[in-house]
Amino acid sequence: MKRLLFFGYGCLAYGIFCFSLMYSFLFIGNFINNDTELIGTGTNDANALFINLILLGFISMFYQFFLRTEAWNNFKNSIPQPLRRSTFVLLCSLCAILFNVCWIPMDQKLWMIKQGLLHDVLIILFIGGWMLALLSTFLINHFDFFGVRQTWLYFQRRNYFAPKFKTALIQKIAYHPMYLGLMIGFWVTPVMTVSHFLTSLLVSFLVLAVASNNEFNLFSQVGNRYKNYINNIPVSMMNSRRKRAA
Repeated sequence: MKRLLFFGYGCLAYGIFCFSLMYSFLFIGNFINNDTELIGTGTNDANALFINLILLGFISMFYQFFLRTEAWNNFKNSIPQPLRRSTFVLLCSLCAILFNVCWIPMDQKLWMIKQGLLHDVLIILFIGGWMLALLSTFLINHFDFFGVRQTWLYFQRRNYFAPKFKTALIQKIAYHPMYLGLMIGFWVTPVMTVSHFLTSLLVSFLVLAVASNNEFNLFSQVGNRYKNYINNIPVSMMNSRRKRAA
């Protein structure tokens, strides 16, 4: 029963992630309701900016807590090993949902392209960025990345073993294609409002922080194979000094 509950917990966390991902895609892309989402109208811009900055600060500290604090390590160690990744995914998904629900629209536009070829190209790139981010998770073992595999192995009474480090075609061209896809998905848009701009800044900050943390872990786990990998790809999101350090 315990093993079944653990697996159910992993599936639940994954289901909430899928919901938060789809909602975030529709929210950022302004596909839900153009009058109330990121393109929407804010009745009091000063108050909206103040509340949104607080929300952005909270989200930033939330992720920094995961990445850099000893408190998170202590919290993580109190969670059974098979549930750690699922718990991380669950908390991040709930955080994303909270952000989408509590965000107050600010409709001042930095640029707006209503129609034409450029508009269509930007929409295609926006969708392509999100698809690249999602596809990249399957290239590195999607279900392990989101915690389901850990609970499934525990349900089968098998010890967890990390997936082998591998470089698919996309990873041989671009460094961290998942994070690259997220950057494209948040920045490439036919309509850039103040809301969207602030959100993209936060995402960029978090992406670079998470990528740096993951890079450190891969250096520790994979060693020379990872060093050789980053030295032989043409497109890198990280700065050049990391390649020199490798």
